[in-house]
Parts: sequence; C-alpha cells; structure tokens
Amino acid sequence: MRGILRPKPAAGKGRNGDVPQRFEEEEAQAILREAMHPTEPGLDLDEIVRTGAELGIPEARVREAAERVRAERRMGAIAAEYRRTERMGFLAHLVPYLAVNAGLLMAAVKTGSGYPLIGTLFGWGIGLAFHAHGVFDERSAEWRKGLRAYAEGQAAEGKAAETAPIP
Repeated sequence: MRGILRPKPAAGKGRNGDVPQRFEEEEAQAILREAMHPTEPGLDLDEIVRTGAELGIPEARVREAAERVRAERRMGAIAAEYRRTERMGFLAHLVPYLAVNAGLLMAAVKTGSGYPLIGTLFGWGIGLAFHAHGVFDERSAEWRKGLRAYAEGQAAEGKAAETAPIP
C-alpha cells in the first residue's frame, strides 16, 4: 500500500498558479470520508426551528416536539440505568444460588442423600425464576412499575428533571 495522503506533483499550474496536488483513488476516498464527518454533528434547536419555519411548522410546535424528544432521551437513559441496576441485583441473587447448590451437590454426592439439594434447587429456583421474570421481561407491569419508581427516585434526587411518561 502506498503512503496515505502523500501528494503527487502534477505537471501544469493549478487555479491559484500553484502546482496542483494529485492523490491516489484510495487517498481521495479517505479525504472525502474525513470531510463527510463534521466536528459538530447534528443541528442545534435554532437551526431546526428555522428549517421547520421553511416547512410551515410553527416554532412553538417544533420546540414542544424537541422537549418531548429530550424527555424520551432522558427516560431512555434512566431505563438503561434501571436495567443495569436490576440485572446486577439478579446477578447478586444468582451467584449465591449457584454456589450454595454446588456445595449441596458435593455434599449429596459425598453422603448419598440428595434431599436437601432437591429442596433448595426447586424452592430457591422458583424465587430465582420470578426474579428473572421481573428483571428480563421489560413488557411486564412489574418491570414498568419498578422503572416508574426508579425514575421518580432519580427525579427526587435531582438526577433527572422531567421524564417522559412510562407506558
């Protein structure tokens, strides 16, 4: 592969009287890719309002829509944090379940009695299954109720001002 973005001198004069630089096709593609990614991506609200005005959308409606989008974005961040917290709580429940049952399995193999193992596997396992359902089924009423309480707690602590309604 040739050196990246090494200009090649060309015969003749450029537009400004200087010698134009020539680039390999691969280098030209790299330059254009770099130019397509501005340092400040996106539009600010004033630019969006101006664009909306050109399309005949009242400024108030654009600003209301922007606030709804911001609230949904904040709610998405809160939901991600809640999801992470809940999954860590489930992991804190799963690890002892596995450790205790591994120990009981070793004791059952050594003594030949599997009764304590069966009791904890099923009894504790049922609780673990309900916990998993509450954590991983985000469509459940229990999960939404937990998210709502978590979001309200975040708002009370001042970590999240306004949030979008939770379905």
